Amino acid sequence: MCDDLALRESMEKLQPPNEPPYIGVHGKILVDDWPPYITRWLEWRPRGLVIMPTQKHNAEYTHPQVIRYDGENIEEVAKALKAWKERENVR
Repeated sequence: MCDDLALRESMEKLQPPNEPPYIGVHGKILVDDWPPYITRWLEWRPRGLVIMPTQKHNAEYTHPQVIRYDGENIEEVAKALKAWKERENVR
């Protein structure tokens, strides 16, 4: 099972005060485990980032903008979030 609190805390550290959220359906980062929805979301957000909690139904799904979260790799997810934020700040 994924440690949602650790994931949420890592993502909240990136959120600047008084700015629209990065996270969610209308944000720049999506946390979702359903591949068809992820694919559609990325079509509209070509620079977006998806954190995908690992599940049996998405074991075969891969995409360059999707990072898997299995409850054990919070450091890898935090690193990807930081790299994404730095990339976004350059533009």
